[in-house]
Amino acid sequence: MGTRARLGRCNADGSITSIYTHWDGYPQHHLPILTGHYAAPAWLDALLSLGDLSVLAPQIGEPHDFEDRAHRHWCTAYARDRGDTGVAAITSANLTAFAAACSRCGAEYAYLWDGVAWRQGRVMDRPVPHLVGMVPDLRNLSNA
Repeated sequence: MGTRARLGRCNADGSITSIYTHWDGYPQHHLPILTGHYAAPAWLDALLSLGDLSVLAPQIGEPHDFEDRAHRHWCTAYARDRGDTGVAAITSANLTAFAAACSRCGAEYAYLWDGVAWRQGRVMDRPVPHLVGMVPDLRNLSNA
């Protein structure tokens, strides 16, 4: 069973664009990859454009067979690499809606890029207000 997570970007209007990740969503795996490889807007946009992921990896990579494990440094995306539909990034209206999206996909962890840094929070078995502390004030973000 995977350690599910949801990762996203806080937008200037307070909405959050996010994707689901299935495997290894715990902070020891995701945070080094996110902070080391997806802290630039262009790279984060490219990551989100893949849609939901089976595997988050340091490189976006190229289309490959979903079961191919030879390219462990490439992300494995449900749409690009397996042909799934209905797995594009979603935009939640606000942090409460993002928390609901986390709940729907069974996320244990949530990661948000606030325009300056990645923020992480544990989701599973926590009430929605727990996520509010992840981002100080979405209205004050100018370039998310």
